[in-house]
Amino acid sequence: MKEIKGTAISPGTALGRLYIYRRNERASGHEEAREPEAELQAFDAAALKARKDFRELVSEAGSRKDRLGAELLESYLTMLSDEEFRSEVKELIYGSGLSAMKAVNSVSERFAERLEGLEDEYLRSRSDDVRNVASHVMDILSEKYPGSVLSGFCAEGDGPYLLLAEELLPTELMRAGKGTVAGLVTRKGTAVSHTGILARSMGIPAMTGVDIEELEAFEGAEAILDGDQGRLIIGTDEADLKDLRDQCRKERENGAFGQEAGTGMACAAEGSDTRAAYGRPAIYANVSGREDIEAALRSGAEGIGLFRTEFLYLKEGRMPDEETQFQAYKEAVLAFSGREVIIRTFDIGADKLPEGAEGRDMSPDYRGIRVSLDNRDEFRTQLRAILRASAFGTAAVMYPMITSVWEVREARAVMEEAKEELRLSGIPFDEHIRQGIMVETPAAALISDLLSREADFFSLGTNDLTAYTMASGRIDEHMEAYLDGHHEAVLRLIDMTARAARESGIGIGICGELAADPELTDRFREMGIDELSVSPLLIPALKERR
Repeated sequence: MKEIKGTAISPGTALGRLYIYRRNERASGHEEAREPEAELQAFDAAALKARKDFRELVSEAGSRKDRLGAELLESYLTMLSDEEFRSEVKELIYGSGLSAMKAVNSVSERFAERLEGLEDEYLRSRSDDVRNVASHVMDILSEKYPGSVLSGFCAEGDGPYLLLAEELLPTELMRAGKGTVAGLVTRKGTAVSHTGILARSMGIPAMTGVDIEELEAFEGAEAILDGDQGRLIIGTDEADLKDLRDQCRKERENGAFGQEAGTGMACAAEGSDTRAAYGRPAIYANVSGREDIEAALRSGAEGIGLFRTEFLYLKEGRMPDEETQFQAYKEAVLAFSGREVIIRTFDIGADKLPEGAEGRDMSPDYRGIRVSLDNRDEFRTQLRAILRASAFGTAAVMYPMITSVWEVREARAVMEEAKEELRLSGIPFDEHIRQGIMVETPAAALISDLLSREADFFSLGTNDLTAYTMASGRIDEHMEAYLDGHHEAVLRLIDMTARAARESGIGIGICGELAADPELTDRFREMGIDELSVSPLLIPALKERR
């Protein structure tokens, strides 16, 4: 038995034969260019064929309800219709005497490099999309247009198989994923790449960072892919297969992300909410930005329980604009492919206030919803960005530092204003986005029965709840000894809040440090806590004992 380790980018377990995808080398494609008119006609014909191919894939994605794949392909169709791209290709064909293939390659690299030079992280990532579209057009121009990755033994019906590749373009994965791919292993790629996102959307376990050449000797062998831990186990026997089947069955019974694929034993993410209905807490992640998101995915997080948006403020040094926020929230929502992403509105303290807030009370407790409601234009801008991101997956919004019913009602009123603005602009969003609150003050816990009528869910911020309950400032080292999260006063407030949530039928999670406390896991389960959200590094250990 041989075990290969890599980086997990799509959760689940899969069984299949190893198949190495070797992309056909593209033919020279007329090294000596023909007449410019003939080359331009060849480009137009190839672009037309590429559009037809992508439309077929859009239809297939729609039939299997793969919304993310369909949206990605629609963006490719837009690129193929870009007049600037065609104009530059034409200029190189007529002005420099290049063949259509060389002109497409040159222009696509130019476009991709422009995107890579931008500051916006999302736009930089679109450089891969430009290369993907151009690659498809050049394949069509080539004499060795592959059409499909299915060749060799996998075309002879030996699937399901684990596809091994140096890297895989999103369109290649969509072609290969027609009921034959149980898992994906690549050398290049990340959890937030489009291929990684699509793998999760399609329910295909995947890992990256693997030397594919090292596996050539094992092609055709049966193997198990562990997409949760990033492991490929080659040389399975009947005992291994039995363990795998047992694991898949347990995942389904426990409500973990899973489905028994018709092509094999894949147990992969479906994007469903795994909370209280299964009698054990779901394990979510607390994140701040892309690196945390990738770490959360590698750790097998079942969602994001706390997306700290303050990192955007700190990164910009000022209040970020709507587009910057939208791209950051959208990236997280896409990365988790339908699993819940709870976005907390700015919890900016008195030392970090929006422009125009000078002269306000500089108390350290002037933060969260208090600052947001005093700066409603900025608040509405953030809510618009969150709403726009909600059109790409399952997003929820959470308001911090709540102490009264009035604050929740006011926050929801601003949310309605943001919704109406988007409706008038024709911008899509989730009309029924869930709105929750942070319970991090004794005041909120004590009126949790009243707040439960105003909120769709609670999230206990136990760090602040402990500090406020124990009258011990979190940043005062002299008071650290009094920050006792096990104090019965703190636990009673948590239990009171959980009881109010259960009686009102709303969800409740914990996103503070106590969520990872091994001494309290059983007690939280007994209280009926639906979700525990922790640092990505703590997720594996927490999943073991939940």
